[in-house]
Amino acid sequence: MPVRAIKICASLWSSLDQEPGPASLHSAFQHAANLSAGAGMLTLLSPGKGLQPGSAVLERAMDFSRLGAYSLTIGRDGIFADGAKLISFQQAQRMELRPGEALPPPGSESFILNFLSGRRGTGLVCLAFQEADNPWAEFLSHRLLAFRRAVWSGEAGSACYAVRRIAGCGPGLTPSSDDWLCGYLAALPPAFRRDGTAALLAETAAAATNDISANLLRWAGKGYFSEDILALKRCLCRGGGEAERLTAMERVASFGSSSGCDFLTGFYFGLLDTNSTGGKRLEET
Repeated sequence: MPVRAIKICASLWSSLDQEPGPASLHSAFQHAANLSAGAGMLTLLSPGKGLQPGSAVLERAMDFSRLGAYSLTIGRDGIFADGAKLISFQQAQRMELRPGEALPPPGSESFILNFLSGRRGTGLVCLAFQEADNPWAEFLSHRLLAFRRAVWSGEAGSACYAVRRIAGCGPGLTPSSDDWLCGYLAALPPAFRRDGTAALLAETAAAATNDISANLLRWAGKGYFSEDILALKRCLCRGGGEAERLTAMERVASFGSSSGCDFLTGFYFGLLDTNSTGGKRLEET
């Protein structure tokens, strides 16, 4: 009996061929696995995990390490191991993981800063409080500031140079600077996606980091984020109550050991810059 996927990224599903094509196990962990296929990297997640771009959440847990023992193929119907269906996509809810045009209103960044105040010892959170209490934060502090200035200068060359100097920095499967950058991209106005700026920055960073992190950066550059991040943005946009905001931020902060907090830190700075500039680059003012 195949394992059923209960949710799948709609954009990932549409990129798969009807006829299964070859795939291979890229990496396996306790609660997730990454497969390499013609459509790119596909992530399998254990029950209870929030859906990520390019991922599917399974109905029940499985030993992901055993995927490496099979000859795998993947298509819109699911994943096949040695010709037998192992994971079914047929009844999975296809979720579009792209936000609307609305951005959280000015003042939303203060909610995030208040939430992060209790997590100053995690990842790059200290930078939101003008501190640098670990080697990674100390190394990145001035580089991130230069990146922010370059982004809003409207000069693509300067922004790409700046993003190359921060990509891939920090511990973990997705280095802290990359998580920060994904958060920053999530807070940029839609115009940065429409003119290709966000995709250019993400692709430049992706070329300078590991391939798991690069995959998330490329999705972020195209405007795709996890369902938990989208829930947080919706909550802030509609002015959700304190308990709702707290729950939404807790879910994002729970990503990995520091990834979620690094994302929220980047999101905080992105909102701060977007709101302080009115969403306009210097060249437009």
